[in-house]
Amino acid sequence: MIKVGAGLKWDSLVEYCGEKNWSGLENLTLIPGNVGSSPVQNIGAYGTEVSEHIHLVECFNLKTKKNETISKDECNFEYRTSTFKNKKELIVLSVQFKLIKRRCMIVNFITSEKPMQQFIQLLTLSYKSIRLNSSTGWKLKMNFEYIRELLSLTILPINIKRMLVKIIRTKTMPNPKEIGNVGCFFKSPIVELAQIKFIHNIDPSVTYYPHINNLVKVSAGDLIKSCEWNGKREGEVSVERNRPLIILNHGNATGKEILSFSKKIQADVVKKFEIEIEPEVVILGE
Repeated sequence: MIKVGAGLKWDSLVEYCGEKNWSGLENLTLIPGNVGSSPVQNIGAYGTEVSEHIHLVECFNLKTKKNETISKDECNFEYRTSTFKNKKELIVLSVQFKLIKRRCMIVNFITSEKPMQQFIQLLTLSYKSIRLNSSTGWKLKMNFEYIRELLSLTILPINIKRMLVKIIRTKTMPNPKEIGNVGCFFKSPIVELAQIKFIHNIDPSVTYYPHINNLVKVSAGDLIKSCEWNGKREGEVSVERNRPLIILNHGNATGKEILSFSKKIQADVVKKFEIEIEPEVVILGE
């Protein structure tokens, strides 16, 4: 168990846990923000959500003027949301995390579930992920298609996982200090497994991931790309070419212009796939 103050920079916590060999948060490397905002959004990346490792949240209630301890169940965690989004009177003071203590790589290997099977997976996925040929100019490049599977392997050391996520995020996510953006603008829609057949009849390249029960999470980025929005620009607003989930502000776009732009994307996805993609961002007012 580790109790962390809300004001600590999120990535400082992930780095500290890596140094201590405490596993659970390494997939969430380089997500911007502070610890106190992590349960509000139920931040997630590469198949991990922070709610999986939260034990409880301590808050100050602006209405009652009292401190409250909110259990994990009371947080009502779901995909990119929580009770804190609805109860604006709750100010997060600290978060208590429940993490897994890892040991050295050899002990970690021995104690892992099906270690030899994981080791073979590691070799296979590593081979698939590394490209070095004439098409890359004989420079080492990585294929990020298999990153979720790689990060799910418990035999892989925490700091190796953190390093991989750092490389990917640095290469694929535009830096908000250089160009205005808030990361992923839309949530990936969650649909019935049966709907995938309908989606793939329209575009078989759209990817999806298992969610819970008979539900799957469809890549919103693939849906947007299929509607030919990636790289599209109107005035000072555009969609990031390689990561279509990200909307960019090239300088002086207003909130109203960005919102209007985002609604056009939503409308095209509905028209083509009959699926609504919801904003992941919090819109304060129209």
